Amino acid sequence: MNSVCSLIEEYLEPKLAEADCFLVDLKHLPGNKIRVFVDSDNGITISRCAEFSNYLKNFLAERV
Repeated sequence: MNSVCSLIEEYLEPKLAEADCFLVDLKHLPGNKIRVFVDSDNGITISRCAEFSNYLKNFLAERV
């Protein structure tokens, strides 16, 4: 896993744990695209995905 993925994973873990979710996979693709796959034992809603997406977007905006 590259350093970008490690940094994102470290940042997301507390938020995921708070929501009883877990990281399934994290990919850093060409063109600085990032794909984050999360799930929970009870499934995950689109609104929860959007919440994680916005959380991550704000984090990345601070780092750019």
